Amino acid sequence: MLRHLNRTQEALGLLAVAAARTDPLDVGLMAEQWLATRDAAAAATLFGTLNRHHSTAQEIAAEFTDAGLWRDAVDVLAESVATAPDKEKIAPTVYYYLGDLSEKLGDAAKAADYRSAAAAASPEYVFPFQSEAIAVLRGAIQANPKDARAPYYLGNLLFDWQPDEAVALWEKSVALDPTFPDRLAKPRPGLFAPPGRRVPRKGNRGAGEGDRGAQSRSDASRRARLPLCGGRSAGGEAARASGGASACAAQAR
Repeated sequence: MLRHLNRTQEALGLLAVAAARTDPLDVGLMAEQWLATRDAAAAATLFGTLNRHHSTAQEIAAEFTDAGLWRDAVDVLAESVATAPDKEKIAPTVYYYLGDLSEKLGDAAKAADYRSAAAAASPEYVFPFQSEAIAVLRGAIQANPKDARAPYYLGNLLFDWQPDEAVALWEKSVALDPTFPDRLAKPRPGLFAPPGRRVPRKGNRGAGEGDRGAQSRSDASRRARLPLCGGRSAGGEAARASGGASACAAQAR
């Protein structure tokens, strides 16, 4: 709020207090520092962090989108893309957020360009984890029905709690591009079984202790593979609380 009222020094003072009392590594505070000053040192800290730890860029996108600070979010994410030392490693989710934000700002051409970049980006190590990304990916699917990646990512995000829709999205991804991903192009029995649901095999008359133990280990392994994120996620109340100071410094209402 203070930054948008051109009360920059007060905003910077609040950010300093927030960094001292909460978390100096909070990317929301880093983003506010750069937006308030456009300082080279602040830029190096912020964009170095966003480009080394891709999930933090998604945190910024979600936090600023929730606050209605669409232009600020575009400024931060676009500069992150521009300064990335290896463009091949830019997460497609960053482009999808940029496409969604550009559409909100009325720039249809930019939105299309960003979504095309997302569809062409490497899918390696990509796993959306935020509830905010659901609407972003649905918007991408609607805007570009030929994109095989967006339904794949959305299926990954929804699988635990909406497995039927997730499977339908994966099947749509394969139908759009049968070569992507290889492991979905040739589904195996039980591949789409939701957590806790055992798929019977030939000759099995029931689930023995070994089967249940294997399922438990499988579930534990699956959870261990989920990305760790130090900020917002569905149900991340502590993360929302820690981000309050940066939102206070940003919102102009």
